[in-house]
Amino acid sequence: MISFTVSEAAAGQRLDKLVRKALRDVPLSHVYKMFRTRKVRVNGARGRPEQLVAAGDAVVSAGA
Repeated sequence: MISFTVSEAAAGQRLDKLVRKALRDVPLSHVYKMFRTRKVRVNGARGRPEQLVAAGDAVVSAGA
């Protein structure tokens, strides 16, 4: 499980790209499976791969 807060520098990025950077050792197929099975959350709500993140957003991903 990872959790982090989006920095000013990372604001405006797509959520899938941000999670891929945070989980470099995890296969891409597993990252997208985490999205499909709703294991990626932004501020407590389900995260979508195409979602743009804002500074201060709390991202939590389980199952990595």
